[in-house]
Amino acid sequence: MHGKTLALDALRTGMNVADDVLCSGSSFKESVKKHVLEGIKRTAQTLISQSESVVGRRNTRKRRRKTNAGSKDIFA
Repeated sequence: MHGKTLALDALRTGMNVADDVLCSGSSFKESVKKHVLEGIKRTAQTLISQSESVVGRRNTRKRRRKTNAGSKDIFA
C-alpha cells in the first residue's frame, strides 16, 4: 500500500519537474528544488492519513469466534 503511494508521488514529482524544464523554461536545478520538497510534503501527508485510517479500522474490526466443527455435529 505504501510502496504504491511512494511510486505514484515520485512519478508525479518527476512529471512536474519535466514540465517545468520543457514548457516553462526554468532550470533543472531550480525545478528539482521546488518540486522535490513539495513531493516529500505531499507524500508524508498521504502516508500519515493512510496510517491513521488503518489504525482506526483496527479498533472497529469485529473478531470472529473460533468454533470447533467436530463438537457441533449432532449426528455423530
